[in-house]
Amino acid sequence: MNFAPKRRRRFALAAHSETMQPTIKLLALMEATTVTGPAKNLLEFCRLARSPKVHEAGLPRVDVSIVSFHRLDAHANDNGQGNRNKDSSPNLFVAKAREQGIEVDVITERFRFDPSAIGELRRVVAQRRPDIIQTHMVKSHFLIKLAGLARKYPWIAYHHGYTTTDLKMQAYNQLNRWSLPSATRVITVCDAFAKQLSRTGVRPDRIVVCHNSVAAPRRVTNEEQQVLKGKLGIAADERVVLAVGRLSREKGHRDLIDAVAVLNRMESALKFRLVIVGEGPERESLERASREQGCFSSTTSKMLRLTMRLPTLWPCHHTAKVRRMFCLKQWPPAFPSWPRRSAVCRR
Repeated sequence: MNFAPKRRRRFALAAHSETMQPTIKLLALMEATTVTGPAKNLLEFCRLARSPKVHEAGLPRVDVSIVSFHRLDAHANDNGQGNRNKDSSPNLFVAKAREQGIEVDVITERFRFDPSAIGELRRVVAQRRPDIIQTHMVKSHFLIKLAGLARKYPWIAYHHGYTTTDLKMQAYNQLNRWSLPSATRVITVCDAFAKQLSRTGVRPDRIVVCHNSVAAPRRVTNEEQQVLKGKLGIAADERVVLAVGRLSREKGHRDLIDAVAVLNRMESALKFRLVIVGEGPERESLERASREQGCFSSTTSKMLRLTMRLPTLWPCHHTAKVRRMFCLKQWPPAFPSWPRRSAVCRR
């Protein structure tokens, strides 16, 4: 019997295994219910990690799994929406992640500060056996340290800045002073945030600044612009004031609504519409404020000077092509996303 072909196959497989890139098992904790902000970036990273271009470049393969949270007594999520159920997924983010083939473990909480979440998190981590743990939000940072996992696994914590939705959220933000100094690396999006982290106890040599990026949008045709204007009820001779971003208090959408209402009273002959694109906890408050100003419409009534469109009805770069003015406010002002949003809205 001739064993030479088998030996050649065995040697070929051995040589192939030596050239194969190692696989990094990444476990990402994400507190999200919709696909916006860091959640959207995480799903995009998962997509790119599976791209053939990554492997062709000789980069290691990254096997990503996600841990998310679902509270049973939550009638509405943090974005001001009721929970969506799709394929037994508790919310839109989990559904979209599973559609991409990403394995998602959902930790169920019976109530706020449910202590059973700590044991459940330990169980998931032991089952997944990750090489790296990644966290994105105050709660996840806190749970990783509280569960003692920071001592057992390399931990990368992403710091995206703080929201000031209410006093409760401002109190939660202070937990980072205890949690983040224990992270192996803290990645933040601008130098201002890096200095802030350093002042609150994170060692400077553990902080890495990684600026946000944006994919170049494709060119939008005139026909697509006209279709979108029709959906928004924008007349051909009306100018558009556009604001895109998460509907959170520090974004200043309320100030924008008040300013537009004042402008409308001062210059009633001006023909313009305000279009707000986004989701977030301030949605109901902004709708109420615009009704008080007499300028809110959930339809496309041309009787109004202001039409407020809260859900993302069109991709952001489509909406940007119908605007005459792009508005963006942030408090504190050291927010790192304005360059990329301005780039999307360029002519």
